Amino acid sequence: MKPLLACLLLLCTLHFHTARAAADIGPDAFSAIFDLRDAHKLAEAEAAARALTVARGQAFGGMDKRTLEAWMLLAEILGAEKLDADVEVQLRELLPLLQRVFGAESPEYMKAESNLIFALILQDKYTEAAARCRSALPVMDRVLGPADKHTLQSRKKMIQSLIHLGEYAEAETQLRKLLPAMIKVNGAEQRDTLIYKTQLYDALCDQGKHAEVAEQYRTIIPTLARVFGTADEKVLTARRKVVLLLSVLGKYAEAETQIRKLLTLLQKTKGAEHPDTLLCQSELTPNLTAQGKLAEAEAHNRSLIPVFTRVLGPEDAKTLQLRWNSAVLLRDLAKLTEAEAEFGRLQVIHERLRGAESKEALNSQGEIIVAKIYQGKLAEAEVLSRSLIATDTRALGPEADTTLHARWNLAKVLRGQGRLDEAAVEYSQVLELYGHLGKAAENEKVRCHCDLVTLMVLAAKYAEVKDQCRSLIPAATQVLGSQHRKTLETRLHLARALYELKEPADAEQEYRQVLPLCQQGLGAESPDTLNASHSLALCLKELNKPQQALPYAQAALTGRQKLLGQDHADTQATQRLVDELKKAGGKA
Repeated sequence: MKPLLACLLLLCTLHFHTARAAADIGPDAFSAIFDLRDAHKLAEAEAAARALTVARGQAFGGMDKRTLEAWMLLAEILGAEKLDADVEVQLRELLPLLQRVFGAESPEYMKAESNLIFALILQDKYTEAAARCRSALPVMDRVLGPADKHTLQSRKKMIQSLIHLGEYAEAETQLRKLLPAMIKVNGAEQRDTLIYKTQLYDALCDQGKHAEVAEQYRTIIPTLARVFGTADEKVLTARRKVVLLLSVLGKYAEAETQIRKLLTLLQKTKGAEHPDTLLCQSELTPNLTAQGKLAEAEAHNRSLIPVFTRVLGPEDAKTLQLRWNSAVLLRDLAKLTEAEAEFGRLQVIHERLRGAESKEALNSQGEIIVAKIYQGKLAEAEVLSRSLIATDTRALGPEADTTLHARWNLAKVLRGQGRLDEAAVEYSQVLELYGHLGKAAENEKVRCHCDLVTLMVLAAKYAEVKDQCRSLIPAATQVLGSQHRKTLETRLHLARALYELKEPADAEQEYRQVLPLCQQGLGAESPDTLNASHSLALCLKELNKPQQALPYAQAALTGRQKLLGQDHADTQATQRLVDELKKAGGKA
C-alpha cells in the first residue's frame, strides 16, 4: 500500500474516489466512516477514509488541518484492520506534517505518536517503542496529563517494551507513575488497575525483591478473588507466585501451607484430576524434599504416578518427570539399587522417544552415575563420567547444562576419591563456564560455588573458606533463598572456618544466626541442624560458657541418638561433649 503523500500527488488517477468523496468532505463524512468501522466493514471504511483524505487534499491542500485529520482517521482504520506495518508507514509520513501544522505539543501530534508506538509494539519493535516513549511521555504528562487516555496507552506500551527488554527497574518507575493515574480514572479495584498492580509486583520480583513481592501478593489476593472470582486464573496465578516466592526465600513450611490451600481450591473448582490440580499436587514433592521430608515426598510422588499415567499417558513429559523425581528420592533415601534401576528404565524410554543422544537420555545416564557415586562405586563412576562428558560435549556442546552437570559429577567423584586438587580444578572450570551463561545459569553457578567451598573445607583451607563464604553467602541468599540447603551449608562452613581459625566469638555469632534458619528450613532433626547445635556448643565451651553450651549439646545428643543411634561416632562425640560440659559447671 502506497503512503498517503504519494496518493496526494496522484490525485488525477483517483477520479472515482474523489468524485464520490467530493459530495461530502465535512463532518458527516467522518460519521459515515465511523459507522462503517463500528459495523466491522473495515475494508469499506478504509476505502472511504482514503477517498476522504484525497478529496480534502484536493479541496483544501495537503497541509490543511482538515486533510491531516482525515489522514489520521485512515491510520486508525488501518489499525483496526491490524495492518500494523501500514499504520507505521502512514504515521511516519504524517507526524512531521502534524508537527508543522499543529505543533509538537498538540493533542493531534501526541495522539499520532501514541498510535505509532502502539503499531511498533504490535510488530515487536520494542527498542524503538521504548525510545519514543521516553521522549514523548514527559510532554504527554505535561500537556495532556498523566490520566489522559493517550498518555495512559503510551505508558502501558512503554512498560510492555521495558519488561520485554528486561529493563525492570525502569518498568517499575513507569508502573509507579501509571498506577495513581489508573486509580484516579478507574478506581483502585478496577480490573485493569489490579492487573497492572501485579505487573508492578512482577517487575519488583525480576529485580530480586522477593520478600517484598511475596507480602504484596498475599495482601492483594483477597481483592483479586473478590473482583475476578476465587477460581479465576489471575487469582490462581497470584497464589502460585506466592508459593514460588516463598520457596525462593527458603520458607518451605509456609510454601507447603500455601500449596495445600491452593490444592484444596483447585480440587473444589476444577476437579481432582484436572491438569492444574495434578500440577499442584506434583509441586508438593520438591517442597517436601526441600524440608528434608524425603520419605513423605517419595510416598506422595509415588502415589501420583498411576493418576498421571491414567490421565496424561505413560509417556507424557509430566508423568516421566514424576518417575524421575521418584528415582531421585529413592537415591536420596539410600535406596540406590532401586534408584539406579529406575533411571535405567527412564533412559530406555527417552532413547526410544527422542534418541540415544537426546538431552533427556543423557541426563538419565548422568543420574545413574550419581547413584553409583552414592554407592561408593567411584572408579566405575569416573569412567562413565568421562565417557558421558565426551558424548555430551559432542551432542549438546561444551556449555550445555547437561555437559556441565556431567563435569560437576566428575568433580564429585574426584572429591570422593580424595583427589581434592583435581576436583578443585574441575569445579573451578565448571564454575567459570556457568559464569559465561549469565543470569540463566545463576542458580547452578551459585550451587556449584557452594560445592567448591565444601571442597575447601575438606582440604582444611579455612582462610580461603572464610573469604569465599563472605562473598558467596549474599549471592546464595538472593538466588537460592535464606533457608535453602546450599545457603545454610555455606553459612555453616563459614562458622566452621571461623572456629578453626581461632575466632570462636565470631563463630558463635554465625552459629547462633544460622541455627534457627536450619531448624526452620531443614527441620529440627536434620543432620545439618544437629551439627550446627553441636558446633555451637563447642564454640561456647571454647569461650568458657558451659551453662549456655549444655542445652545445645543436649539437643544435638537427643537428635543424634534418634537419627543415628547411640553407637554412631557422631553420637558418641556429642555424648562426650555433654559429659565434659557437665563437669565444667553446666547443669543437667
